[in-house]
Amino acid sequence: ADVILAIGQKLSRWPECHIPLWANQQSRQDRHREFLLYLDKAVERYKNNKAIRYWQVENEPFLPFGECEAYDKRFLDVEISRLRALDSRPIVVTDSGELSIWGPAYKRADIFGTTMYRTIWNKYIGSFTYPLPPGYFRMKTRLVQYLYGKKPIIVVELQAEPWADKMPEDMPLEMQERLMNVQKFNENILYEKETGFQEVYLWGVEWWYWLKEKHAKPELWEEAKKLFRESQK
Repeated sequence: ADVILAIGQKLSRWPECHIPLWANQQSRQDRHREFLLYLDKAVERYKNNKAIRYWQVENEPFLPFGECEAYDKRFLDVEISRLRALDSRPIVVTDSGELSIWGPAYKRADIFGTTMYRTIWNKYIGSFTYPLPPGYFRMKTRLVQYLYGKKPIIVVELQAEPWADKMPEDMPLEMQERLMNVQKFNENILYEKETGFQEVYLWGVEWWYWLKEKHAKPELWEEAKKLFRESQK
C-alpha cells in the first residue's frame, strides 16, 4: 500500500489535537522546541520506508475545532521548512472542502488536500446535508489556481462513514445505516466524480470492516471492493 503519513500536533480523528499533558504545561516556545525534536525523530525513522508516498503536515491547520487552539501560521511554516530539509517527498497540506477558503493551506502545499463531507452533524439542527453543487469545488479550484498557480489537488477525505453526535460504536446500528449506506456511498462517489478531482481517498474503511466482521453486514465492504476494481481498469 501507498501511505500519506500525517505528522503534527493536529491529526485526524476527534479530538484532533493530541498534545501530551506534560507538553501542555510548558510555555509555547518550549513546546515548539520539543515538537521539532519529535518531527525530526519521526521523519528520520520513517523516511526510508518506500510505502510513504506523501507527507502530510498537520490536519486542516486553518480550521480550529476539537480540542485545538488557533494554529500558529508562522510555526506551521517552520514545520514545513523543517520537513523539506529532511526529505524530498511532496508535502500535503489540507483544508475543509465546505468551510474553508483554501488559500492559506493551498499556497503552502506541494499537493493540496481537500475534505469532502456531504452530510454532517450540527449540534443545533442535527443531521445536515450541505446544499452545495459539485461546481462549488470547481469554482474554488479555479480561484486558488488563479491566485497561487496550478498544483495537484486531491480529495484527502471523502465521506464514506456516518457522522453524528457520537462515534459509530456508540450509536444505534440503525442510525449508522440511515446516515451512511450503499446508496449514499454511491451518491458521494458520483458527486466527487462531478467535481473533477482525479485522486480520492475514502474515509470509513475501518467502519466498513467493523460492520462486516462484527455485524455480518458486508455490503459497504463489497461495494468498495467493486469501486476499487473499476478504478484499476
